[in-house]
Amino acid sequence: MVKKVFKGIAASSGYAKAKVLIIDNPMIAPGLPDGDFIIVAEYTTPILNLLLMKARGVVCETGGMTMHAAVIARELGIPCVVGAKGVLKSVLNKQIIVVDGFKGNVYVE
Repeated sequence: MVKKVFKGIAASSGYAKAKVLIIDNPMIAPGLPDGDFIIVAEYTTPILNLLLMKARGVVCETGGMTMHAAVIARELGIPCVVGAKGVLKSVLNKQIIVVDGFKGNVYVE
């Protein structure tokens, strides 16, 4: 059952459903988690590229089609939604979300 939907910009197409990995500080890369995950951050930086290569998808609160997360997600073929205001305050680490990179929606379960 979907609890909340966040609307953003569909920056890279595809669907992904996995646990949230919140990035509090995009300038510091956390350790690589076990299992599938979707990165949720205000924005991303090249420091997070290793995590992005392992992620099922990425959601950012800010940005547009040319921001780091969007460009890297398209190169990696993973879904990306950017400009999803308020998502960081509404999700928890390990919570399941769905990223719809076709419509620009993020569904919180």
